[in-house]
Parts: sequence; C-alpha cells; structure tokens
Amino acid sequence: MEPLNETIQDRIVRIAKSYEGQEEIRENQGFKDPVFDAKMRKIGFQNGWAWCALFAKLIWMEAYAPYPELLSQIIHNCSPSALGTLHNWLQNSGDFVFSKEPAIGAICIWQEGNTGFSGHAAICIGLMTEVNYFSTMEGNTNTDGSREGYESAEKKRLLSFTNDPNKLNLKGFILPAPIPA
Repeated sequence: MEPLNETIQDRIVRIAKSYEGQEEIRENQGFKDPVFDAKMRKIGFQNGWAWCALFAKLIWMEAYAPYPELLSQIIHNCSPSALGTLHNWLQNSGDFVFSKEPAIGAICIWQEGNTGFSGHAAICIGLMTEVNYFSTMEGNTNTDGSREGYESAEKKRLLSFTNDPNKLNLKGFILPAPIPA
C-alpha cells in the first residue's frame, strides 16, 4: 500500500529499500528469490550479466508504473549497462535530467577507470549530513564494498568526481522526473 501524498522520491526510496538483501546465485546466474528473479528477467536480465543498472531500472519502473509517458522513457533509456544508461539518457533526455549534484531517488552512475563502458549504477536513497557523502541502494554489490558482489545492499558513497584509471569514478546522477499532477 502506497502512503498518501508520497512523493516520487519517497516512492523510489521505499521500493529500493524493499529489495535490500536480495542475493544472486553466484556468478550472476539468477537470484535466490524466485519473485525477484522473475522481475529481473522480465526487464532483461540474462545469466552472467552484471545487474546493477537493471536493479536501478526495476526500482524506477515500479515507482513510475502509474505514469505511462515517464515509464516509457525509463524502458527506452535505461539499459543493462550503467554507462549505456547514462549515454542513452544524455542523448534522449526527455523529462529526466543529468546532474553533478546528488538527489534523493536519482540513479547514480560510475565509470570503471576513465575509458570504456564498464561501470556501476545505484539509487541515491539519502543525503548525509557528513560533507560530500550520500547513501545508496545498490545491486550486484555487497556490504564489504565490491561493485561485483552478490547482493543488493545499502552503501555510503563519497561525492567525488575523480578520474582515476584504477577506480570507480562518479560521473553523475540521473534525476527523477516530477510526477504529473
């Protein structure tokens, strides 16, 4: 049941937190929870794929399900690749915008190193009082810090735009679009 007067940001965070602790079958071969597995496969997951961007897509699709025009943009622009998702959104912005500032409910995008299309995606679920930190809900991670993990977990992330060839480099945030009145 959705709370009355729930904002889209609140809805995204509520849905993201509801998936905390979902575990994969090792080596990205599916998911232990058959309901979650079916949802991920319905939106495009295939065995062997990293699933962080699809996890973010699932959350946004569920949050925007009552709004067909916005849902259509999510289906079209959010790819299984974190960097592909960012590229698609920058090419076809529509109602969603890219920002260097974190926002509740935003899709966070990182690039592995400083070239190529390997990266990571998450959902921003909180802005921390500590300067330059935000919290996320991430798929294909773990609480130990890996981006190639085995579960969905809440993480604390540094707001830093580095260009380190050996690390994940934050590229920015795809902000949630306001829901129609």
